[in-house]
This record gives sequence, structure tokens and C-alpha cells, in this order.
Amino acid sequence: MHRLYCVTAICLIEVGCQTATATRSMPTIQLTDNDSVTRAEVLKYAPLGSSIEHAQTLMEGNGFKCSHKSDRDGLFLYCDLQKSVDAFVGRRWQVVFRFEDTEITEVLVSSGLIGP
Repeated sequence: MHRLYCVTAICLIEVGCQTATATRSMPTIQLTDNDSVTRAEVLKYAPLGSSIEHAQTLMEGNGFKCSHKSDRDGLFLYCDLQKSVDAFVGRRWQVVFRFEDTEITEVLVSSGLIGP
């Protein structure tokens, strides 16, 4: 019985360590009020040609809410994040990843202030 507890504890420690490592390895995207700078930052971690799944994991790991959508130009991944600037004003970032098959072909970034 004692051996079972030891094995269980070791397994839990292993999973905890793997989770902590995975969390630490998620790159943090530096968001700015300059769309070109933010786009370059996103492309640093999700370059053209990389998988759309990678982009979604990256963006959701940075607090974005993402969903797959389509329009007349095809499929895209839409990611949205809002952060408070002060009590009455926030900033919103919207990132669109256009893709074909599963590869990113274009990245569009838009940001702006939002309020009541």
C-alpha cells in the first residue's frame, strides 16, 4: 500500500512539473498601441506558414478569446482581447489569422481605445 502512495505521488509531481514547464515556455506577446509593432510581435511567435493550431494556442495562452470564422475571402481565426486602461477606458486588440489548409497566410492586427 505504501508503494502505491509513492508511485501516485511521483506521478502527480511529474504532471505538475510538466504543466509548470509548459506554462513557462508560452511566449508573452508584447501588446502595444501601434498595430505594426504588435503585428511584428505576433509574427515573431506565429510566423507565416506556421500552423493555425499553434496560433490559437499562442493567442489563447496570452489571454485572447479566439474563434474560427469565414467570410468571402475564406477561413480565418479571429482573436480578441480587451484590457482596462483606467476606470472608464479600455484597449482592445483584434488579430485575424488568414489560413489555407492549416498554414497561416496572413496576419492582420487592429487595436484601439474603447469606452462607455
